[in-house]
Amino acid sequence: MTTINARCHIEAEEFVAINKFIVLRRNPRYVRRQLILSAIVLLCGVFAVRDHATYGYALVAAAFLVPVFSYFQCTRAVEKLPERLPGAIGDVEWTISDEGIESVVTYPGGVNRSSSNWSLFERSEDAGPFYLLRGSSSQRLSRFVLKRAFASESDEQDFVELLNRHTQFRVSARHAPVTK
Repeated sequence: MTTINARCHIEAEEFVAINKFIVLRRNPRYVRRQLILSAIVLLCGVFAVRDHATYGYALVAAAFLVPVFSYFQCTRAVEKLPERLPGAIGDVEWTISDEGIESVVTYPGGVNRSSSNWSLFERSEDAGPFYLLRGSSSQRLSRFVLKRAFASESDEQDFVELLNRHTQFRVSARHAPVTK
């Protein structure tokens, strides 16, 4: 049985950057919702142009503004995460084994422990500076492990082998922003 220990410190800016990548760029529900909403508003605008040109053009413009507004709304919510989740920022230690992933975050207010079995994760990916693990589309579960947290390259390779064994692993073509 392989047990890998990885540890590092996570700053608030790094936590926000990772979560922006997870929420905004890799969330299929977010993209699907925005496309459907924009298509409905666009169709209403096109049909309204025949009867009321001004009203119709306003709806067509709104079809393009709705995703922009929603993007900034999500971005603002992610930027407030460090205030809402202070237990996610601090010194992190991941213990990774054939059973799953356990993380312990030590922050100024205490200790936050989290444990997840491999069965919770369907897929994983190499997202540049970190590995991202995701649950099924019905679950709102995602975990990340920073690459710089591994003590050696062999530990990172062992982790990738566990990802291949327990999830559908892929290397992302579009990497997340570089973190510290």
